[in-house]
Amino acid sequence: PGAERGGCGGGGACGMDAPEHFTAEMYLPGVFLKYNSNNGYVSEGAIRHDDVVQAFLHFSFVASGGSLLLSDLQGVARDGEVLLTDPQVLSVSVPPSGGGFGPGDIGPRGARA
Repeated sequence: PGAERGGCGGGGACGMDAPEHFTAEMYLPGVFLKYNSNNGYVSEGAIRHDDVVQAFLHFSFVASGGSLLLSDLQGVARDGEVLLTDPQVLSVSVPPSGGGFGPGDIGPRGARA
């Protein structure tokens, strides 16, 4: 009893519907680094592979024909690779309020930052 979806014994809060789905990723061993954000932060270039990650942001803009920008790039850098996680897509060519890529998609405002 109580283990049904949304019940008090099923891991959810009493009286609230528990989510039906969730997304998870494997643990990324190493030092977690923030390269840029969707509100203007850009790392100073002193962290491993910074130039490659910033070039990837630019590539996403060019490859989409200037309509999208992959930002909020963060993850774990290793000797020969960067494992990025939880990026934010910005819709560049939509109204200033943002597009359809979730609440972090702040549209052209984020791309200009």
